[in-house]
Amino acid sequence: MTPQEIENISYPIEQIYERMTDELLLNIAKHLNSPTWTWTALREIETLGTMGQLTEENIKIINKYVQMIPEDVKKAMNDSRLIALQEIEEKLKKAAANGFLVEPVTDSTVEITKAFSDQALSQLNLVNQTMLDSSLQAYQNGVHELRQGMRSITNLADLGFSQSEIDLAAGQTIEGTETRISALRKTLRRLNQNGITGFVDKAGRSWSAEAYVNMDIRTTVHNTYIQSIKSRQEDYGSDVFQVSSHAGARPLCYPYQGKLYSWSQMGGFITLGDGKRYKFESISATSYGKPAGLFGINCGHVPYPMIPGVSEKVDEKIPPKKENDKEYEESQEQRSLERKIRYYKREIQMLGNLATDEDRQKLKNAQADMRQFIADTGRTRRYDREQIV
Repeated sequence: MTPQEIENISYPIEQIYERMTDELLLNIAKHLNSPTWTWTALREIETLGTMGQLTEENIKIINKYVQMIPEDVKKAMNDSRLIALQEIEEKLKKAAANGFLVEPVTDSTVEITKAFSDQALSQLNLVNQTMLDSSLQAYQNGVHELRQGMRSITNLADLGFSQSEIDLAAGQTIEGTETRISALRKTLRRLNQNGITGFVDKAGRSWSAEAYVNMDIRTTVHNTYIQSIKSRQEDYGSDVFQVSSHAGARPLCYPYQGKLYSWSQMGGFITLGDGKRYKFESISATSYGKPAGLFGINCGHVPYPMIPGVSEKVDEKIPPKKENDKEYEESQEQRSLERKIRYYKREIQMLGNLATDEDRQKLKNAQADMRQFIADTGRTRRYDREQIV
């Protein structure tokens, strides 16, 4: 399975959460960007545990997208499984027909697919609830920041002014002056910067919904593929595999490219279809099991089953490490530029009529940076990654 195949399978689910995030942020911005705020209204909203209308609207937004998720997840995992079987089943059957392996009566990859689908859906359900809670908290934070932007008004009470006089002064300030515009622009931009939290990890770090789903779904699709190969090899009694090679390999994967390993804790020698004996080690000798290790999160490597007397070692050109690192760095830089373009597009929509020529120029500059990057590297531009709702 290539990184492009992983991306193609995962993208429909990732896109759901990109659009969900866009709609939630734009809905919050719509509620904050009100020309009729009064100081008392802001103060009351800040102290509320729940906000009825906003809560209902955000639940509707999330539910609209959630309905699409189960079938997309099941399809993604099954597509991954089918790609795995398409690549290895014929060779395994041939080996069994020639007496090197024993053809099984059941296919354990079906259960693998179901297990990873259930795992993904369970995790995404947590993300959905976290996004709802985060969207409401983001609104309260925005209201609080608007009040902080008008902080000087609160001093009127200390000077002996009545509440009605404070409300009148605050209302005039919020409704008509540069102070309101400045405070509102700052609040909306901060909201876009913070985004919507989709996951909080064990270290207490908040992940945006987009970033977490992107990582989680691609990893699960890849894991489904890897475990389908592993399980199908086990069905046939096969154990040894070769690690694929590709440009852009990460540091914890690069040393193992092109080498032979076993899924078990055994090492030894295997005679392949070319009649030569090759040494293999246990997978425990690699970085397998580490998040950034072999077959880990966002890893682009795959196992090629090596069947005694049938398979031949795959002779892939392993790029020099310097070239390898350059390819990986360029890939990461392009992802960063894509996120930057989407960020400024969303900010302009959230600001609405408060967006300035300076805001629009930031977007133009980001797009110009992307054009220059594509021209310098010769990579393919992915416009779909730059779009928002």
